[in-house]
Amino acid sequence: MTERSFTESIKQNRLILAVYLPVLIYSTCQSLLVPVLPLFAKELDISYGLVGLVVAGESVGMLLGDVPAGMMLRVFGKKFGMVLGLTISTLTTLALFWLDVVPIIILLRIMAGFGIALFNIAIHAYIAEVVSNSNRGRSLALWGGFMRVGRLVGPVIGGIVAAHYNLRAPFIV
Repeated sequence: MTERSFTESIKQNRLILAVYLPVLIYSTCQSLLVPVLPLFAKELDISYGLVGLVVAGESVGMLLGDVPAGMMLRVFGKKFGMVLGLTISTLTTLALFWLDVVPIIILLRIMAGFGIALFNIAIHAYIAEVVSNSNRGRSLALWGGFMRVGRLVGPVIGGIVAAHYNLRAPFIV
């Protein structure tokens, strides 16, 4: 093993705890909402259009949040951005457990999307900083793979939790 590959191996191992494991847990938790969010919204006795807006709120927040999130990283740094993004999306999702007011629910979903954007951009920036150009593609592919595994497992867990408890339980999990 050459000195360069040994160094890259150590960096990859460091990424397991700093990036891959948090992304796996985070994407699993975010994906818990996939089977329950539309049903939860429809229980609020709103139109299908508003149900769609509740579900799309996260994507709207990600779209609107990407550029400001990048600017925030310059000011506050990558690690703070990761933690802040996780905190925003976690707290706004947790708040759904207690709410029945549709405009606030939509606003919280948009804010959760902003938190996700901040977290994802911070992760990308961190990988770009600590991984050499020759291994960056592999590291980003692993990041995407762990995210996809979480997105595969999360809806199943969310459905099971909702079936055993209620439609709001996955917001706590």
